Amino acid sequence: MSWSLRNLIDRRGVSCALGLVMLVAGCSSDPQSARQLIGKDGVRTLQEPQHVEVFRVRSVAALAATANPDDAQIDQWIVVKVDSGNQALAKQIADVLLADDTYMFGPGAKACIFDPAVVLRVWSGADAIDALVCFHCNEIELLTRDGAGRIVHRAYEDLNPSRAALVRLVKRLIPNDREIQAVAERFRG
Repeated sequence: MSWSLRNLIDRRGVSCALGLVMLVAGCSSDPQSARQLIGKDGVRTLQEPQHVEVFRVRSVAALAATANPDDAQIDQWIVVKVDSGNQALAKQIADVLLADDTYMFGPGAKACIFDPAVVLRVWSGADAIDALVCFHCNEIELLTRDGAGRIVHRAYEDLNPSRAALVRLVKRLIPNDREIQAVAERFRG
């Protein structure tokens, strides 16, 4: 099963994936570990990753300004799609997402516009977890999806202090993109 970028958009409410200002980091109670943040369904998906899709996307803030975009308009915002059947690569990404030191837990808010440049979709069977990564804000949104594509869990968190591993993986996956190659391994916010 494959989903288009349309599936990243929550049409019924405010979605950080649309580049709106994040008011609260961590929308549920403050998690203290990656497993708490990701939730049991997401952890299960990441424990048995089969393959990964990587989307290099243009500004979703600009997409948000388009009222009710259709699939053709949405697909224009995908710059690069890398579909890797490589299970080892999926495991590397899953390991980074499952690592406690990938995130900086605790309350907090940033006054930046969450505008992800990359979406990492890790698959396990028909289930998937989408990691929307904003290198500018140094934040990540995690969307766990069931086999029908429904979001069953959503979480937000800062990427500190282990951003470097994720940046290196994304640079390896999208080697010909100047903006991605210019992303610093250390956050300079």
